[in-house]
Amino acid sequence: SLQHIDDWVKLYLIACRFLWQSEFDPKMAGVAAFKCARASINTTTALVARAAAPHDDCAFERVSITSALDGLSVAATGADASRTILYFHGGGHWLLTADTYRRFLCRLSFATQARVIAVAFRKPPRNPFPAGLDDALLAWDWAREQHPEVSVAVAGDASGANLAFAL
Repeated sequence: SLQHIDDWVKLYLIACRFLWQSEFDPKMAGVAAFKCARASINTTTALVARAAAPHDDCAFERVSITSALDGLSVAATGADASRTILYFHGGGHWLLTADTYRRFLCRLSFATQARVIAVAFRKPPRNPFPAGLDDALLAWDWAREQHPEVSVAVAGDASGANLAFAL
């Protein structure tokens, strides 16, 4: 519900205020502001996506690609298990998460009748380039190793399309 989402946003704003006040090094003020902006945007969009996603028609499952890299597997009712789409979300290489795309991923699975695996690739500034590209390559290798008999396609939007194209 919108009230539930509003409550989460308020919690993040309180956490950001605490983080901002606890930063003693003025050089780190920009980092604190960046973390708060990313956290509040990611949380809000993820909660909206969860509230709007047609959960009854899609199965959502966390998958472990490596010990440090995971993804979100989405399969619409009736999706063909022999088809997989490795999906890289947009967000300018620094914003958004696979969870923010839940509704879209479900629709993509329905439209293609394929399982979609959205990769939770690393982002700057904590993980500078080429970390996201390295994760894309790891995800591709993982998909081919886990399901050698399956047809794997890559897709993405915006900055995620850049990663898909690089593969």
